[in-house]
Amino acid sequence: MESDIQAKILRYLEDEGIYAIKVQSANRRGAPDIILCLNGNYIGVEVKQPGKSGTPLQKYQHDKIRASGGEAWTVTSLAEFAGLLTRHPSYGGVYATR
Repeated sequence: MESDIQAKILRYLEDEGIYAIKVQSANRRGAPDIILCLNGNYIGVEVKQPGKSGTPLQKYQHDKIRASGGEAWTVTSLAEFAGLLTRHPSYGGVYATR
């Protein structure tokens, strides 16, 4: 279930000391499920069940985020999310020394 994956990601981010929020409701339909700030980088994360993809509206919002200089990811598991996060250029220098 997507909510279970979201909860695992949020716990992971908390353990890493990374600021993140779960979007409960937004003024824009299709907004990402989780928003995080990684060393000044805005990253919106859409969580889907394995085998599922974002809706056209969610893809549109991801395009708008990218056009504004942010990043937008769609993930289907904690492992996939952690892989993207730990390969991010801003990750290693900030959190690896904690």
